Amino acid sequence: MDREMENACMELIAKTGTARSDFIESAYLAAAGELEKAASLMAEGKELLCEAHEVHFGLLASDAEGRLENVPLLLVHAEDQMSGAEIFETLAGQLIRIQRERQQA
Repeated sequence: MDREMENACMELIAKTGTARSDFIESAYLAAAGELEKAASLMAEGKELLCEAHEVHFGLLASDAEGRLENVPLLLVHAEDQMSGAEIFETLAGQLIRIQRERQQA
């Protein structure tokens, strides 16, 4: 695996891992009724996930251009991390929505 691919994979892992942590923490904050803090962490996580998607898109473009010959296990792991972060984003967002509705009722 070349250095560029390794760096892209590590960037994906770092950004999506931090985003996932932000989403998980925001869910805990929402459950505790701290909705503003939860929303702030959600926004931070979404920004990181957006940045990760840009890196991932670059890899997809390289693949489409025929510049990727092999898919390293590190890339598979990075994409798995991204999927996990996206799942937690959805769950945390729903929890925040439910908690807001409860507070308004």
